[in-house]
Amino acid sequence: MLDHHVPVKTTACRRLLSDHSGPITRARRSLLIMVDGRRSVAELRPAMAALQLGMGDLQALTEAGLLHWLNRAADAPPQRPAGNRSVAGAKLYALDLLGRMLARDDVLLREAARAVTVEADLLPWLRLCEHVLTERCHAQRAALFIDKVCTLLPEEWATALRAGDPSELDAERLARQSR
Repeated sequence: MLDHHVPVKTTACRRLLSDHSGPITRARRSLLIMVDGRRSVAELRPAMAALQLGMGDLQALTEAGLLHWLNRAADAPPQRPAGNRSVAGAKLYALDLLGRMLARDDVLLREAARAVTVEADLLPWLRLCEHVLTERCHAQRAALFIDKVCTLLPEEWATALRAGDPSELDAERLARQSR
């Protein structure tokens, strides 16, 4: 699998994701959710690294019949514009990261995440996650969480999240801009 190849979900993959069935790790599930048939391996590498996944994981998912491949040069759909990151992908990644950092003691934050149904609610929820991580773990771990999530957020969102207090974040304006 070369960097220009594009992973595409198979029918078995879509079934696994919709049924929440099958023996698959949270990190691999998060990666499968991010696979959209447009992003190449090169474009997925930052997310894979953040999830602590590598090329072996892509190979295993392929061998399990969950992915097939397109060669971007020959038959892939057009590439997304550079720098186009996903708010939804960042939320999914944040949930996975919280589970790891809090040793699966993240029930309250997961419940709070269910209330994040519009983009404007994401930044205050991420700030809450940062606060909980600071309280339970350490400020350095909370800062690491924010840094990792910011790698998947659109640039404007990442800048706003790093700015500080949720009252300073104009999340509604950011949501309108990202459309």
